[in-house]
Amino acid sequence: MYESMRDRGQVPPEDSEAFEAAADHRRAELASGRIWDKIPPHVWQYVK
Repeated sequence: MYESMRDRGQVPPEDSEAFEAAADHRRAELASGRIWDKIPPHVWQYVK
């Protein structure tokens, strides 16, 4: 979904930073298998 919205220009430029941060946060949750309010630093090593 992330790539689809990004590539079709559906994310306004003023929201792109927040959109990227949310996508990274979700990737970290998927990599760890847990839902986090704040991602622990050690989890980021598993996010590509």
